[in-house]
Amino acid sequence: MEASKPRSLKQFGKHTMTAHMLEEWLKGQRLKAPGMKDAPIFYRNLEEVFDAKRRNHGLLMIPKSMWKSGHSVDFISGDTLSLGASGRLRKEFEEELELHPHLPIGAASSRMMDGNYDYLDTVEKEIAEFHGAETGLIVQSGFEANVDIFVAIPRAGDAIV
Repeated sequence: MEASKPRSLKQFGKHTMTAHMLEEWLKGQRLKAPGMKDAPIFYRNLEEVFDAKRRNHGLLMIPKSMWKSGHSVDFISGDTLSLGASGRLRKEFEEELELHPHLPIGAASSRMMDGNYDYLDTVEKEIAEFHGAETGLIVQSGFEANVDIFVAIPRAGDAIV
């Protein structure tokens, strides 16, 4: 006997995260070029190219973030503690800026190229004191932290498991 196929996403439980993501993806796979007869030729041609991908369910889309709504746990982004989504981090950052109004904000080069800030020295000392360590080091990302560790710590012949 053949297993019955679901007739709609409702049978999966429409309010589940997976069903919602699937529903949004399916919406993005609908053909659009046929409904663009009055649109400029450039946009019609562009949608025809996208429709070729949609026919094979191969059009990649950038979904809206569902983690920021607070209805799910974020295990994908760098915000796994949800500090960014909760608003708490923004509040703490704004309070810190009030204490240090001349702190430069924005992307800069690496500290090796662009130089260091007294503020970073202070924060690194606070981090070290908090952890009972000799010193602390702030790096730009988790990736960079991992690279720094694996460049500095292992010696020839060490095995990292």
